[in-house]
Amino acid sequence: GLYDNGDVFGMSNIRVQSTQNDRKYSDESNNSIHNLNTLTFSSQNLFNWNQSYSLRGRGALGLPKGNLGYSVDMTTWKGEYSPTMLRNTYISYRNEQLGLTFGNINRNMELMLNGRGVIASVTDTSSNNTYEIGVLDGNTNLLGNNKNYLFPMSRSGWGAFTHTDKDWELASFAVYSENPLLNSRSALVGNSLSINNFKQFRIIGAINTGYSKSYDRNEKGKPSFAGNLNISGTINKFLISSQNYYSSAYYPGQRKGAISLAERITWLTGSANLWASFEYNLYAPKTMAAFQTFLPVYSSTRTEIGVSGTPFKHLFLSFTPKHIFETNNSYKFIDLPNKVLSMDSWNINNGINYLISNKQYVSINSELGLFTSSLNPQKQFHLRSNLNLKLGSFNLSSTLQLGSIYLSDVANNNWDDSGPLKMINVTPSIQHDFFRNKLHVHSGITFISNSRYGTSLFLNGRSDFDMTPRTNLYIAYNRNQFLGITYSFVETGLTWKLTTPKLGQKSANLEVFLFKDLNQNGVFDIGDSEAVGHLYYVNSVAMTTDNNGLSKYKKLPYGKYRITINSKNGWFAPEQYIQLDQKNQRLNIALGQSGTLKGILSYNFAEFSYDIVQNLQGITITAIDKNKVSYKTKTNPDGQYVLNLPNGSYAVSVDATSLSKEVVPEIVNDLVQVHPDTPTTVDIQLFVKNRKVESKKFVSPNIFLKR
Repeated sequence: GLYDNGDVFGMSNIRVQSTQNDRKYSDESNNSIHNLNTLTFSSQNLFNWNQSYSLRGRGALGLPKGNLGYSVDMTTWKGEYSPTMLRNTYISYRNEQLGLTFGNINRNMELMLNGRGVIASVTDTSSNNTYEIGVLDGNTNLLGNNKNYLFPMSRSGWGAFTHTDKDWELASFAVYSENPLLNSRSALVGNSLSINNFKQFRIIGAINTGYSKSYDRNEKGKPSFAGNLNISGTINKFLISSQNYYSSAYYPGQRKGAISLAERITWLTGSANLWASFEYNLYAPKTMAAFQTFLPVYSSTRTEIGVSGTPFKHLFLSFTPKHIFETNNSYKFIDLPNKVLSMDSWNINNGINYLISNKQYVSINSELGLFTSSLNPQKQFHLRSNLNLKLGSFNLSSTLQLGSIYLSDVANNNWDDSGPLKMINVTPSIQHDFFRNKLHVHSGITFISNSRYGTSLFLNGRSDFDMTPRTNLYIAYNRNQFLGITYSFVETGLTWKLTTPKLGQKSANLEVFLFKDLNQNGVFDIGDSEAVGHLYYVNSVAMTTDNNGLSKYKKLPYGKYRITINSKNGWFAPEQYIQLDQKNQRLNIALGQSGTLKGILSYNFAEFSYDIVQNLQGITITAIDKNKVSYKTKTNPDGQYVLNLPNGSYAVSVDATSLSKEVVPEIVNDLVQVHPDTPTTVDIQLFVKNRKVESKKFVSPNIFLKR
């Protein structure tokens, strides 16, 4: 998504918490929606001949210097032919420097590695370096059951290194894998560099080399190569994204024989966004596995332009013309065994989203246009439309499709004479809470009518009852009717949320006193007053003072904590730290009157200055007081900055590392005085260096003539 100023955000989390002046410490992991300490016992296919029983859980045990964690996922069946499965089961230990995991391992090292094994990692916190090694086999069942496999288990081993810096990260790895099923022995070495802030751009580049040879035949190996370069960022009001990848045919990684290019530029105009994009993908892998006599080769090209915006409040519209061309040789026909199937589409995508109220909205998206295929050169019409409606607890989702949208639809039409595909999918559902939000009910039904396969009906429902704040009972029902075959099952289970036990961990009670220090001597004396209702944070936990300027935070584990004080009515204190190592500790914080330091940056060009991108966003401004305490902020897209500072004098400067090498910031020689009454303004110029101009002196040949 995009912020209004053009910044990009990905996964985001917003946390809301109450402010209190007397609270008891609780482990944040116990309050998370991803609670690590849970235990669930369930049974599926109730009253069925192959009823299953499952035990799933995750937990952690707090140690004086680290955490001991575990995960268990065991399923057993009544049927004799189904072996007991123990997957996603492991024991781990982790502290700031060391990490160990035994059991089921899942790791992505360009190769998807999963099975039974061990990982060990060491972190050098002083240099921000992490080292990791691991080995595993390919059996995802921790109990083994190798007798049920036709091939020996695969084996893998790897090592990895990561260095993390302020604005960049370097990651390297080496992995060796033997896979009898794919008849391969592979070695892979890779390096990737991520630069998080390069002139408002994020750059990720990687170069990997591989070598593969047959597992059971003494043949010459196949060297391989893969690389990618991803760039994203903003230039003024333009958002640019470029993602590029290449790998050779025998590359042992997940994406082999691939070329992928995705280029996109978006113009952020404020009321509307305009964009253009181009994508090209080619997949042509090769393998050494004897049983894989055929591998598909397919490609796609996609070009689009679009505009979106909000012409009226709560109404969002989008309009996107696009062209798509794709080919695939994996569809085999009796009369055309070597046919490469292709589809050429010219479409228009439209989107209408309207927010009726906080819990009500309607969304309609459609894709329609004309297409031709290698099987039928005549232009044909196709349409796909989606409707989503939410009215309180009621939800409705539906899809209408006329004609072939995908290349697979074109292939299916060639196999029968049912005519152009017609399909409708309607899914109404209800989600509601009862009994003061202790009973959560969700149920829905899906009806599908397909001109090629007939009608299908899917019914599902689930009820969760919170018996206690830490105990949940659930029951789920599913009934599926597809192609005249009906299948249904019932599942029930009980989940316990467990607290995180702590062994040998000492705790302290912290009392914080905030006061308004009028004479700025750091002592609460005559003329000073308590700071009532003042907000501050202990790490990320919000606290507020009572009528006496006090707050209490109990049962805090021993350790170092960050105290961050918000500015209120002009009273402020710098961020500070406290080391808790006694049972009861008190911290007195003197608040000083604060003022505002603001300003704007601007570029200064001369006649021969370099021609550069005039970016003003994200440039770091630093203010340092007489005690060498520094305060930092960053500029907005217009080069403006604002700092709330305690009353006093400051040395103000621009961080040159956040500028391009052709720019030199103005030096502010005088100390800047910040007062609580009126804002202080300091504008700073960014001088652009001159290009080197080479001048040559030409002498007229006439001066060499004889007199």
